[in-house]
Amino acid sequence: PSYGGVIGIFSPWNDEFELVDISAQIHGDDGMMFMGAVASESSSYDSGKIIFVPGNAHSVGVFDPFNYNFHLVDLPTEINIAMEMKWAEGALAPNGKIIFAPLNADAVGVFDPVDDSLSLVDISAKITGEYKFMGASTTNGKIIFAPFNADAVGAFFPASNTFELFDISAAIDWDEKYAGAVAAPYPGSIETMFVPFNAGNLAWFIDCSTGECPNDDDGSSTVMPTGAPTAPSHMSCSSGDPTSDSCGLIEFSDLGNGEWKISRGSYGENEDRKSTRLN
Repeated sequence: PSYGGVIGIFSPWNDEFELVDISAQIHGDDGMMFMGAVASESSSYDSGKIIFVPGNAHSVGVFDPFNYNFHLVDLPTEINIAMEMKWAEGALAPNGKIIFAPLNADAVGVFDPVDDSLSLVDISAKITGEYKFMGASTTNGKIIFAPFNADAVGAFFPASNTFELFDISAAIDWDEKYAGAVAAPYPGSIETMFVPFNAGNLAWFIDCSTGECPNDDDGSSTVMPTGAPTAPSHMSCSSGDPTSDSCGLIEFSDLGNGEWKISRGSYGENEDRKSTRLN
């Protein structure tokens, strides 16, 4: 719920929609209470919960879809609870934690649905400011944050609770770029697609396990050029580090007539090609 004190539940197998009233526990007068929801893992003792990401709310929302119970988990004292739009969207990490994408908060939120605890990972030494990231996706064990006003892709590593930035300012540097992130297949790799907000293109953040990025429809790959800008050590895609992960930002521009121009936008030696429109 954003403004209303009710949770909406849609059943796709019978196209039914129902409401669960939570107004006795939280009100929506201020709006933007929660900004996104993430399903936790189910287990032998737990059917899984739906975790609501706090935007203006002073608490994390936890909803049990099995018995329709709802409760709130207070935010830690380190965060200014009066801050507006603290986090926007989240993703389930491989360790079962729910990771909140920092919009105005200068910390990544790490929620543990097992014990209802929220911890913060300070990122102020690397990035501050408003409207940084909006959207999160799990890719190859890391959480990728979609850049809204940030001129970098954010990457959170839940195994070590560390955070890194991958600069994209050479490719796109205006505000309100992307709002939303989703993992999607790409030949030979896993990548995160960013949903355009004011950006005039789609953007894919590519993960490659061999230091090479698939480049053509036939599955062939291109090693990133020697001398490419240095990325964080575990996100470098230089040919000298074949064990690294990320191969940079790819932009998709609609050329019309059923064609796209696809540009590798993070490095000096861009590679352009045309391909059939993806429907």
